[in-house]
Amino acid sequence: MANHAFYFVFFYDCKDGKQKGVVPESNLISYIRPIAHGPILLVKCNFLRSMTIIQNRDKRCNEVDFNRNWQDYETGFGEVHGEYWLGLKHFKDINDNNPSLQLKLYFQRWRLFFYSFNLSNDTDGYRFHFDSYINFNKNPTNMSLMSGVKSMSGQPFSTFDRDYFIHGCPNRFKGGWWYLDDSVCSKANLNGNHNDVDLEAEIHFFDDADIRHIPSEVQIRIK
Repeated sequence: MANHAFYFVFFYDCKDGKQKGVVPESNLISYIRPIAHGPILLVKCNFLRSMTIIQNRDKRCNEVDFNRNWQDYETGFGEVHGEYWLGLKHFKDINDNNPSLQLKLYFQRWRLFFYSFNLSNDTDGYRFHFDSYINFNKNPTNMSLMSGVKSMSGQPFSTFDRDYFIHGCPNRFKGGWWYLDDSVCSKANLNGNHNDVDLEAEIHFFDDADIRHIPSEVQIRIK
């Protein structure tokens, strides 16, 4: 029997996979390797739109506990076939390959795009920065996340064991996030729990009319 050598070509991210000729499918599970000789990651890709799914929440899946420590949020957790968080470190590595990264927040039927999005490094708390954004909804939805005193821009990522501020936001919201230095914490909780009796800890967001919405699906996508 002849000997065969097998090798794999790993994409930097799902956008790289699309550029290298992957059959465009809406959603596929794929391996990526954001940095040479770095860890190989299993992620959900939308090759049709060149998007890598960084975070996935879905009420139809078995719920994953997102009330995790800093190390978990940095390296990732969950199940790629269901709910998961890819990891801030891997997010940053993908970002470093794409300085003009676009990020999309998907709240079931609400969509927001950030342009020229980037994260700072781990010692700076993976601060969230963006140059501009576009709201694809008929009415302004959660624009307070994007501009003004409640903007996420410039905020570090906090977890219950590495909280940058004094308001106890990770404990109150039961998940890590780019919280504000404010008792409000955030106008959205996308890493909380489904159906939590504590309204702050439940997955939700407030629109600009201060109406509370509870999306059953949430994704953070980058391209």
